Amino acid sequence: MEAPGEDLTMEQWQRVMQVNVTGPFPGAREAFKIMKKQGGGRIINIGSIAAQKPRHSLSLHDSKHASGD
Repeated sequence: MEAPGEDLTMEQWQRVMQVNVTGPFPGAREAFKIMKKQGGGRIINIGSIAAQKPRHSLSLHDSKHASGD
């Protein structure tokens, strides 16, 4: 979704955050159960340069990446 922050609706913001920030948690929670049973494991999160170099026209895109880094 390409738009400056001031042009985004709350619904757009919430939808993207739900999918990209909250979304990975259920999978991680299930992985924790498996890792606990087997005595360990790793979850590797891959970020984006967008977290360090935000752009005005991609504020929502860059914010979601910053929240995961």
